[in-house]
Amino acid sequence: MQTCSLAHLHKAEPRHRDLRICGLLSIVKMQQLAFTSLLISLVLPCVRSDIVLTQPSQPEIKKPGETVKLSCRVSGFTLSSSYYMHWIRQAPGRTFEWLLYIRGDNADISYAQSIQGRALASTDRSTTAYLELRSLQTDDTALYYCARQSR
Repeated sequence: MQTCSLAHLHKAEPRHRDLRICGLLSIVKMQQLAFTSLLISLVLPCVRSDIVLTQPSQPEIKKPGETVKLSCRVSGFTLSSSYYMHWIRQAPGRTFEWLLYIRGDNADISYAQSIQGRALASTDRSTTAYLELRSLQTDDTALYYCARQSR
């Protein structure tokens, strides 16, 4: 059984030219996330312990040009207009990169320029947020995280 980690991504065999897309278990215990342009501070005070975001821990291995659909299940709240979900990623040896936000009711979505035109964010308006990334490139190899932001 493989798990996702930055070390795991570094071990990818370059000759295979596969992309390793990982989602990790993310437990969010904060009410607000503070975002700056592409620098994200994840060191925030813990004020909630009943909010849990869960992503699969197994890597997705894709070839350039393929499509991947990542999911993020939530518990402790329902996706609605009161909450924004963010997707961020961290490539091996790089800092965090903000990718997008989507309001829980799908009414407001904004994408980073790096994925504009290749990404489709959505929610089921209940318990799951999705990120579909098309025309994958080697630069898309990263750990992908979801995070909740209160309004």
